[in-house]
Amino acid sequence: MQTGSRLIQIIIDILRRFDQDRCFRVASALAFTTLLALVPLATVIFSMLSLFPVFEQWSGELEAFIFKNFVPTAGDAVSTYIRDFSSQAGRLTAVGLIFLLVSTLLLLSTIEDAFNDIWRVKRGRLLFQRLILYWAVVTLGPMLTAVSLSMSSTLLSMKMFSEQSLVAGATQLILGYLPILFELGAYIVFYKAIPNTEVKMRHALIGAVVATILFELTKLGFAFYILNFRSYQLIYGALATIPIFFIWVYLCWLVMLLGAVVAAELKSREQKPAQQATAGEILVDVR
Repeated sequence: MQTGSRLIQIIIDILRRFDQDRCFRVASALAFTTLLALVPLATVIFSMLSLFPVFEQWSGELEAFIFKNFVPTAGDAVSTYIRDFSSQAGRLTAVGLIFLLVSTLLLLSTIEDAFNDIWRVKRGRLLFQRLILYWAVVTLGPMLTAVSLSMSSTLLSMKMFSEQSLVAGATQLILGYLPILFELGAYIVFYKAIPNTEVKMRHALIGAVVATILFELTKLGFAFYILNFRSYQLIYGALATIPIFFIWVYLCWLVMLLGAVVAAELKSREQKPAQQATAGEILVDVR
């Protein structure tokens, strides 16, 4: 009974903190910033991959995987638009490319500031530290994803895994859950690395599990709505992809921020007994 009451209280505190941190407004700002920086971010990522010939052959597979599993119903259209915009961006001058890079860095900086606010961090990282972190996010993340997808394709092409066997079935099952594992890993990295404070692994993991579950439920619900309620097409016509994608990005940020609030609240609840004990020791010394 006490465990249930405590869990309910934790949920209430998480929702209260989510409201106090104005996460609905923050998600709107991040969604707008994401749309502005999406093409520059995609251009920078795939440009980085193209510098390494071994990764260039996987860029198409990586792009298809992302839009198929993480952008429901509108993935093909959005992928086409971004590919066209990115190809136009490839014709820019050095000044234009610098602008693209700055746009990407501003998006990552906005994300870090939002996370620092949630974790009650008053001071952000130094500029040099931010650049190193952002460089790792932009380069290492896509590279590791490409490597994982390549290994998965290699496994499926092997004879022992292509046959109808128990091993083949288990392999297919694991690969079917690969997007969820990527989601979980990405959330853990975000919650662990981006805030300018120490985040314990168990807190980041719990927040990531909550965010992953909510993301999958949101993806199912959003896809169900888009496929069964088509009134938006009557209003927007051929431009329907734009508001659909904007709403989806907004929902993704709400899920991301809620997971961050969960991790931050768990850290705060863990620190409260220690703070109360310190305050008690001070009172004893004064007396």
